[in-house]
Amino acid sequence: MRLCNISFFATLRPQILLTPYIITFYHHFPLSTKKYISFCAPYAVALAKTHLIWAAVTNGLVLLTGSVGNGVFDNPVRLIISLVWAGIFFTYLTVSEDVKILIPKETRHLYKGDKIALISIIVAILLLFGHGVLEAAGASFTSSTDKNIDRQIELTNAQLPTMLSEGVEYCSIERDGENVIFLYKLKNVHIDYIPAAALEEGSLMTKERLIYGLNSTKDKFMDIAAKSHNLEFRYIDADGANAYSAKISPEEYAKACVDGFMYRTEPETLNRILELGSNMIPEELIPGTKFNSISFVDNQIVFNFTITGVNSTEMQGITNGTLRQYLEDNLAVLYGDAIELAMMNKIPITFDFKSDTIDWWEQSVTFNPDEYEAILNAGGN
Repeated sequence: MRLCNISFFATLRPQILLTPYIITFYHHFPLSTKKYISFCAPYAVALAKTHLIWAAVTNGLVLLTGSVGNGVFDNPVRLIISLVWAGIFFTYLTVSEDVKILIPKETRHLYKGDKIALISIIVAILLLFGHGVLEAAGASFTSSTDKNIDRQIELTNAQLPTMLSEGVEYCSIERDGENVIFLYKLKNVHIDYIPAAALEEGSLMTKERLIYGLNSTKDKFMDIAAKSHNLEFRYIDADGANAYSAKISPEEYAKACVDGFMYRTEPETLNRILELGSNMIPEELIPGTKFNSISFVDNQIVFNFTITGVNSTEMQGITNGTLRQYLEDNLAVLYGDAIELAMMNKIPITFDFKSDTIDWWEQSVTFNPDEYEAILNAGGN
């Protein structure tokens, strides 16, 4: 914190600084000078005392806050000397009989303009000091937090690396400026063979999974780090090349950790994930059908299929119940980011079917969250 020492502004009014000397050597001045002094005298003592207090306070604050340096106005030796002289002159102006005779107390006053100027300067000093104190307190808190984070990182890194799951290694944590970075290695992945769309989808889905899990899985270290830092989860491939990353800001973290937080994927993000995933799903996803697309429509995730290789007579015998049973048997095959997002957002999943032999034939089957979660749980997913 640097506290401005602004007492030098008093030099704009020389009589403020010269008052103690003028009073001391008054009897040695010529008559013309004495007349001018008599004209200024009624407010000279009050103005001089005010300046001395002002100078002592500002210089004292600079010393107390450690805002000293080697300049003209913040040199510690000069500041200490100024405090000593301020005390001496103030004492002299207060107890000197010569001052009382020359300028009786009942005749002393400050002009309105001087009062306004002095009050404005005092207020400015207090505001500057208050701002400096708050700034220093914030810097001290930040420094303490950073040290705590660094200590926790060191303790955690002593236990790393470790395998989180098959093919995923938790490598290390580091603090880089405003980011705390969690590094993971995908040991069976080489990004040279991974489409860019898959890497983008991985980044988006990783962030959504992390935010979704924050409210139910509390981590003390993350709670501390996320108050002042972004949390970045960085994934590298088997060769050490960056695959993708996901970053959570302090605001996003705090929002996700509020009791009663209801997770919702932003529509733009959800649509982007479905678009990326849809382009990578094979047409023959489940037997007897051609996969067309996945979309987010009317607050539900919609899979679109075309039934193939079935003649018109057989198509008319396919009922909604038949399709529902067929989907229940194959729902585990369909499980991926789209169904995971549906589960996280607690929204329905609809399967639209058309026929490649009958233009007018259409059927839709919808599963609500309780239904598809029960099916997947029963199937071991």
